[in-house]
Amino acid sequence: MTTSTGLVMAMLGFCLFAANWSFYWGTIQAVAVPLRPRAFQLANVVAVVLASLALTNEPGALGAILAAIVIPGGAMTLYLTMASAMPERVAAVDVGQRILDFEAVDADGNKFSSASLAGRPYLLKFFRGHW
Repeated sequence: MTTSTGLVMAMLGFCLFAANWSFYWGTIQAVAVPLRPRAFQLANVVAVVLASLALTNEPGALGAILAAIVIPGGAMTLYLTMASAMPERVAAVDVGQRILDFEAVDADGNKFSSASLAGRPYLLKFFRGHW
């Protein structure tokens, strides 16, 4: 039994897509997403091209299934990373660093100061509204 070129291309595209997402998911979990994810985007382009070419080279059922996962998945992630409204700049504070002093009003209208958190553990979570 011989393996078709289309199946090999589909498998390569799927492996690249899966490895790329595994790496990128790790950066998300570590709060270390690259400022400009160009390498991630390029790997997605290559995976989508391989999967698309696989469909023109008789990939068989398995190859078609793999290509059907990679093409929309890769295209969607490309769109999402390229259309992101996040600004391309370095964060003022990294994970584990001391926060900048600030004052704000909480949801109940009470005044809040970051200095009141000194000396005890806390989780401070900001939601960036870009809608």
